[in-house]
Amino acid sequence: MKKISIIILLAFVLLVVGCKASKNDIQPSNLQTNNSSLVISNGEIKWDEDKNALSFDEFIKKVPFEVKQPEVPFEITNKAIGGIEAPFDFIQMTSANDKLGFEIILAISNSKDNSKPQGKKGVKLENGSQTWIQSDQSVSALYWRYDGLTYVLSSLKIENGNFLPLYDTEKLVEIANTIK
Repeated sequence: MKKISIIILLAFVLLVVGCKASKNDIQPSNLQTNNSSLVISNGEIKWDEDKNALSFDEFIKKVPFEVKQPEVPFEITNKAIGGIEAPFDFIQMTSANDKLGFEIILAISNSKDNSKPQGKKGVKLENGSQTWIQSDQSVSALYWRYDGLTYVLSSLKIENGNFLPLYDTEKLVEIANTIK
């Protein structure tokens, strides 16, 4: 259940906050979903892999824009990428460590929306992009737009059976600056 709420939260952040493009403006995405993520099962953290999803490398070849990945500040034991059904191309890359209970998710879309994002205005990235802080009690998140794409970088950890923010905004900005 917690896995589903995190996925819904991320989709909500990007879709409702900054991506209100009309279905008539852009054709639906054909990118396949991937529901792999960290979950809590019987009180233990484990990687729940979507066995029907494309491999990371296969999926990247289908994305209609260049996919740049962040430098992740922990050892990655599991990685997944998938699309989220929307009237534009929307991908979600997940990097996780199931032993530490850490997860970083980078969502990228080519939505043409230009509305003002919600959240608290943050610092500018090294590339000049304005950020917005969109964290809550379960996840830390940073939103920005750059070069025709919309990004949401989020981090979480599982601690004592709860999903909690992993990194503060300063660390998320540092990670976002590695995406080049």
